[in-house]
Amino acid sequence: PNDYEYVQGRLWGLKNIGMEKAWAYETGNSSVEAGVVDTGINFLTNNDFGAGKDTGKGYDFAENNSDYSDTTGIDHGTGVAGIIGALTNNSFHVAGVAPQIKLTSYKAALDSSGGFPWEAVADAIEAAADDNAAVLNMSLGLLIHPNLTVSVIQEALNYAMTEAPNMPIVIATGNEGLDIVGYPASQSVVRPNVIAVGATDNYQSGDSPRRSLWRYGAMIFTYDEEDPWYDYNRY
Repeated sequence: PNDYEYVQGRLWGLKNIGMEKAWAYETGNSSVEAGVVDTGINFLTNNDFGAGKDTGKGYDFAENNSDYSDTTGIDHGTGVAGIIGALTNNSFHVAGVAPQIKLTSYKAALDSSGGFPWEAVADAIEAAADDNAAVLNMSLGLLIHPNLTVSVIQEALNYAMTEAPNMPIVIATGNEGLDIVGYPASQSVVRPNVIAVGATDNYQSGDSPRRSLWRYGAMIFTYDEEDPWYDYNRY
């Protein structure tokens, strides 16, 4: 790809997981819709999405309104969405893993703090199941005791398993650098529809026995509203 950050060698994670071989086989298509439960997605101001990327099914479950753009000022959801589905080979910004798919913004973060109320996250999960999303990404969670759960999240995951059993729910394990799986990613142990995802660095360092399963990497370049070239951040 000729995307700026890829050419500069900053998207090493994509190379390390063999994305060029994958792209030669498949880049996705517009019939595939991926949901993103996060702080919202700024489709209109991010030129690396292009026209038609937004399914139009999004909603703000934290504030209970139809504005599912990222108005928290964090831009985390936009960055995550770029990793998943930014346009590729357009000489611009970053390359997405599946550049031809569409994205749905299930916003679950409060504008005032960027925090995620569990009720909003649960509503977003259920909405994605109702929308029959092909896959749902949740780069959020909390490190709690492994035996503790949140009832509304448990109910939402049960609902998704019943209503959309073929929808994988991909959840981040956490950014703390610990050999601990956060919640609700920890539900991957007991739920076949939940996939817990972690990270290593460019050199796949660390002594975790799980590191061969983690995605790359601990710091990833993606689109940022304030810096139109890149954002060096955790996702």
